[in-house]
Amino acid sequence: MVDCAASGGRTDRSQLLLAGQRRARGGARDAARLEAAAAPHGGCLYVYDGPPALYRLTHSCLPSRFVFPGHLDTANEASAAGLGVDPVTETRRIMASQPASVMLKLPLFERGNRATLAIVTAELARHYVLAADVRTGKR
Repeated sequence: MVDCAASGGRTDRSQLLLAGQRRARGGARDAARLEAAAAPHGGCLYVYDGPPALYRLTHSCLPSRFVFPGHLDTANEASAAGLGVDPVTETRRIMASQPASVMLKLPLFERGNRATLAIVTAELARHYVLAADVRTGKR
C-alpha cells in the first residue's frame, strides 16, 4: 500500500506518502503507478522512506549523497559517527532545499529516527499537500 502526496498549494512540489505493504510490494504495474505519482516536476524527489529505486525510475536529481532512506530515517544511524554527517543537520538541509516531491512510507518505521521524522513532517505540514494515494501490493 502506498500513499502519495503533493505540494502545499503549489504545483512544483509534492509530498509522497507510502502506506505499508502487507504481503508484497507489488509488480511492474504498481511500480509504474508509483513512478508516475512520485515524478518530481521542476526539482528533486526526496525519498525519506520508501524505495530508493524511484530516483532512477523518475530520473530525479539526488537531494543528498545519502539516497538510501535508512541512512537518515533510522534510529540506529542517528549519530554522525557512522555517516560522517549528523542526520538531523542533513535532513534540515534537504528540506530547506524544498524538494519537488517528498515520499514517506506508511505506517512509519517503528525504529525510525524521531528527530529527522519531526523535521520532515513539520515541513510537509507547512509547505506541502497530499497529491496522491497509491496503494501497492496485495490488499
